[in-house]
Amino acid sequence: MKHFFYLLAVVSLLFASCSKPFKKAEGGLQYKIISNEKGKLLKNGNFFEIQFDQVYSGAGKDSVLFDSKTASNQIVSLDSATIPPVYYKIFSESRNGDSIIVKQSTDSIMKNGNTPPFIKKGAFIVAHYKIVNVYETKELADVAYQKQMVLAKTRDSIKAIEQIKVDDKIIAEFLDKNKIKTVKAPQGTYVEIITPGAGDVVDTSKILKVNYSGRVIGADKAFDSNTDSAFGHVELLTVNMGAIPGTPGSVIKGWTDGLSLLKKGGKISINDYNHTKVEWSPAPPKSMLDFYEAFLIWRKEAGFDNEIAYNLPNIYKNLGLSEINIVPQHETSTRGEEEFATTTRIWSIVAETRGKQVVADGYCSEEIRLQAIEEYDVWIANEAQSMTLYLLAVEGSK
Repeated sequence: MKHFFYLLAVVSLLFASCSKPFKKAEGGLQYKIISNEKGKLLKNGNFFEIQFDQVYSGAGKDSVLFDSKTASNQIVSLDSATIPPVYYKIFSESRNGDSIIVKQSTDSIMKNGNTPPFIKKGAFIVAHYKIVNVYETKELADVAYQKQMVLAKTRDSIKAIEQIKVDDKIIAEFLDKNKIKTVKAPQGTYVEIITPGAGDVVDTSKILKVNYSGRVIGADKAFDSNTDSAFGHVELLTVNMGAIPGTPGSVIKGWTDGLSLLKKGGKISINDYNHTKVEWSPAPPKSMLDFYEAFLIWRKEAGFDNEIAYNLPNIYKNLGLSEINIVPQHETSTRGEEEFATTTRIWSIVAETRGKQVVADGYCSEEIRLQAIEEYDVWIANEAQSMTLYLLAVEGSK
């Protein structure tokens, strides 16, 4: 009987919370606070820890834009100087343990301009907050923050391992299809060794002088080289294998990883894409174009170089490579070829795998991601004629 009473009480509380009307706030915001009135009321100067998610609600479907469960809780200071006035008012009315729902119509958001392409009129952005703890001093808040950073790092490490497996499969399939023989460097970089060289093995104590050339796979003409005077720079590229990232002579990890397999006189070739130069014929569905645009922005802001193929020659120079040669090797898939559907579907695979993180980080909605996959697959089956990926092979010697 006691258990039944508790269950009835919980159900009554949930019903009351759901039926509670939203309050109107500035800027077109609406909110309601779900509380048992038992937690400590937040005060100015308090620090509080929140779990939260953000959902795009429109066209009869809800798409998760962000969920702190995939990253970390946020530690916030209840300070009128740092929190927007409308949110300061909302959280000032809240208690430890409370849940808050805040929603804003997309119509009011679009009035301010610069909205992502997936946002349409007549929908809502809905945020759910849960206050999980309150800290009265900055020292206690800092301890909580460090714990959250450890959890976030662990989650990111797990995601990275999973994504590496996906990326590795894509690269391995490409190399196999194009009959490119490579070896894996210690940190996972695929390297085609043209000439291994002789003498001491390269390690972090070495400073290299390197020749380089860059070209797209499948083409003979280089787009940059320090071995061809036509490009106006024939000086050797200096690479400090032990340099701290961002300091003179430093380069990206993949380069030092690959060079570590060579000896003096050795030559390698690294293949990479210019992701901004993908060509489709005819154009794919708008949903895929919108997702792809969001994907490139996410990559760039995450520290990836979308035009790495064009930037490899300069990286070679900074590494000290010489005789740099660039060969265009664009990869074109045409309808009628045996692997056309498989190779063209690479962007559906990206949306299925990497796209989940793009959505979690708030760069596009889950609705757009799923729509892009569905409509792009239909486009491949019925309309697609060709797709070209811009790929360059950049060779360099030391």
